[in-house]
Amino acid sequence: MSEKYNDAVKNFLGNYHDIVNNFPLDAQREVSRYREIECRYSNSLDKLFNFIKKNKNFDPADERYQKIVNEVTDLSIRKSETVGCLSDMVGTRVHTLKTSSEEVEKLHSIDANQKKSKMMPDNKNIDSDSIDVQNTNNSNKRPKRNVTKLSTTLNKIKNASNEMSEDIPTKIKNLVSGSGSRYGDDLEPTYCICEQKSYGDMIACDNDLCPLEWCHFECVSVSGKPKGKWYCPFCRETDSKTMKPKNVFLKKLEKYNKDKEENN
Repeated sequence: MSEKYNDAVKNFLGNYHDIVNNFPLDAQREVSRYREIECRYSNSLDKLFNFIKKNKNFDPADERYQKIVNEVTDLSIRKSETVGCLSDMVGTRVHTLKTSSEEVEKLHSIDANQKKSKMMPDNKNIDSDSIDVQNTNNSNKRPKRNVTKLSTTLNKIKNASNEMSEDIPTKIKNLVSGSGSRYGDDLEPTYCICEQKSYGDMIACDNDLCPLEWCHFECVSVSGKPKGKWYCPFCRETDSKTMKPKNVFLKKLEKYNKDKEENN
């Protein structure tokens, strides 16, 4: 294989490795950020409706009203920006992977055609030999040249094809077959206060914005599904049936997301 083809393969593998290892974490951060903004946005809307309900004849120039409206508008813009950012992340990575994959296929096809053309016999030589064989004029007859048999040519092409297959890097074969790849495991999400993958019996936190979502029974000292609401150690107040006040929880969630970004 040519040097250009090998470089294209390396570029494709690099892009694939980047997407598999980094994109899930980047996307998860953006989704968590959106959920946080959405919660604050809903609270601000509630404040706005309550203000209008209590002050039916309020002045639109009222500072309290303007403050709430500005807060709602700002959070609405931030929601749109977060969605746009996530959409751009997906589109950019899909385009990058598609472009590098097409380049690999293009160069592989060019190399394969070049090797096949070198293996094929010259048609002019075959035609001239055929004429020599059929020529009955002994005085003008030239010594016959060896004509490459069709079976020999086919065998050469088959061998060349096998060589090209062997030239494809082992990493590409592993990506296609799935053997020896560790990427599948990295894509599994983590849960619980232990930040491990799902296994065994697990219980879901009743807070829709909970970043842990599910907890293993043994990690939260639970032996069975409790009755009523249940909140994980991250979201609960003093006991598992009481959730932290929303403003306290949102501050903790914001700090949690920042720490996650710094650690990654």
